[in-house]
Amino acid sequence: DLIVANDVTAKDGGFGSDRNAATLITRDGADTSLPLMPKRELADRILDALQPFIKRAASPTPH
Repeated sequence: DLIVANDVTAKDGGFGSDRNAATLITRDGADTSLPLMPKRELADRILDALQPFIKRAASPTPH
């Protein structure tokens, strides 16, 4: 599980802006702050963080 949290009230980011920042929170409570950056770059960083989850879900279940 991965939660992506962003502060939509933050100055210079969020709605109406080309930039945003976010915090990624994993099931075990570990968090990673992603600083203000272009939204396209932020999306790439989120997808990078999702890769282990996608690979795990695509792996055959051991019997």
